[in-house]
Amino acid sequence: MRLERIRTLLEKEILHGRTTETTVIMGLQEVSRHWYSQLIPFFEGLGYTFVHASYHNDASGNMGVAMAWPQGKCVEVSLPRLSDALATVCVSCGVILSEAEQRYTVGQCNECYDGGRPRSYGLSEARARPNVAIFARFENFVVGTYHMPCYWKTPEDMQVMNLHLSLYHAYGQRWSQGLPHVFTGDYNFLPHRSPYALATTGTVLGHWEECPHGAERLFGQHVAFMMVPMRSAYAVRDPDGKEPVTAFGSEGPESLDYIFVSKEWNVEGVRPTPRVPTPYEPCSIPSAEEPSDHFCIGALLKLR
Repeated sequence: MRLERIRTLLEKEILHGRTTETTVIMGLQEVSRHWYSQLIPFFEGLGYTFVHASYHNDASGNMGVAMAWPQGKCVEVSLPRLSDALATVCVSCGVILSEAEQRYTVGQCNECYDGGRPRSYGLSEARARPNVAIFARFENFVVGTYHMPCYWKTPEDMQVMNLHLSLYHAYGQRWSQGLPHVFTGDYNFLPHRSPYALATTGTVLGHWEECPHGAERLFGQHVAFMMVPMRSAYAVRDPDGKEPVTAFGSEGPESLDYIFVSKEWNVEGVRPTPRVPTPYEPCSIPSAEEPSDHFCIGALLKLR
């Protein structure tokens, strides 16, 4: 029943795009292998290509991310496991490993290995995450989607998030080769946390405890981490630059999902999100009106 409600919502968005002569491109999160098999014929029937990147284990239903776009529009696709870039980085100090060190020191440079230095929690955890992104290149722009790891409790947890945020955006910007780009997804961080600042300003605004040791070296010299700041579509449209509530966590309403755009885009509009209940109103999603545990977000974009 929940899948049927999701299909109804997706079809409504696609048909609205046809009515308004707008190209609708969709990014989906936490799509299981079973749902993927059900969604293929659904999107085929609407004239859409549907791509899925699974990376989780059997216990999760082999969940992954997915993208859908009108057939015949895409010219190239990339499905990177972003943590692969950390295979060349020392998990203790962040230096770039030589080829010999990559083969023989189990992720550490010779100095850290010989000296018995402990591994960085942030680098080690970020390196272990299997999350895969999807990037699709169209005639004159690129769209990406990603589901970030879920770490938030400690500064060390935020190190993992800052690393994956930079890996996602830096890879996408390199792969875009100068084309305008849009990156979407369940980012799993709040607007007041350092990864949001990193995404929109290029710096963690002094929160260096939320970056692993050697982060200044990684972000400034390692090509895998060098990224250009982007704008949030919803923050651009909001008079106060605020983000909408997209989910309900243990502490109440949260903003966890974003649409980041490069400088070449005008944000013509954003998809309205449901009204946030007061603290005295019960709220639980998925529901009959909202088929997912996160609200659907969207933006109407036009190249300048």
